[in-house]
Amino acid sequence: MKNTSNLLKNFFSIADDALYHSNQSSSFFFETTSFEDRIEVEMILPGYSRDELTISSDEENILVETNENFKKNKWKSTFKRAFKISENLDSRKIKAKLENGIMTISVPKKEKPKRFKVNIS
Repeated sequence: MKNTSNLLKNFFSIADDALYHSNQSSSFFFETTSFEDRIEVEMILPGYSRDELTISSDEENILVETNENFKKNKWKSTFKRAFKISENLDSRKIKAKLENGIMTISVPKKEKPKRFKVNIS
């Protein structure tokens, strides 16, 4: 079961920083949760649409960024964020969803090789 209290706590912490330290660069909060079969990254991205975001991956990184369809306003800005992924994760099977301002990226863990019997000829 996921614990979202830290995610909300981080959100309000950033909101306070944005209000009282407006000269800081814009950012967003994210939280990583490990499950038995996958890793999930949740990001708070209120106001962003699927059409404004791009997620790409190679064997080492996941890159989340705004794309050419992005429409800037006073509540959101362009960003680019890379997440390093370990070798035990399958970067070719990444899934993402954006729902109610929260982006969830799910990266499955690679299956461990199973032992098999080798016939001797």
